[in-house]
Amino acid sequence: MHLWHLELDTPRLPASAEPGEPVLACVGTWPVELGQSVWATIDVKSATGRRRQEIRRGRWCRNHGPNSYWEIDLGRFDPGDTVSYRVVGEDESREVVATRVFGIRVAGEPVAISERFVHAVARA
Repeated sequence: MHLWHLELDTPRLPASAEPGEPVLACVGTWPVELGQSVWATIDVKSATGRRRQEIRRGRWCRNHGPNSYWEIDLGRFDPGDTVSYRVVGEDESREVVATRVFGIRVAGEPVAISERFVHAVARA
């Protein structure tokens, strides 16, 4: 199984993350085979130094020629977050492959927790 991301046919949408905006990773695999799966391991470091890790599963979208295309919802991030992620794939024979680590720096200045609370209450 071959796996790729951040190529012409497999972009990250959007390329630059804005706070609160959903980020989607497009992924390609070759060859087209039953039993494949893809996911992303994500490490988020907030501007205040808090860390969280997640695994996000991919969703198969389509086959085109000899390739399969997938989408992974990487999530939404806060101002000033630094995100690193790696895309991983597994085929039916349990062979696991992975990409290099990719990074995202979320635009904007961090918002104090007290300010987030005030804004959340005002929206409710």
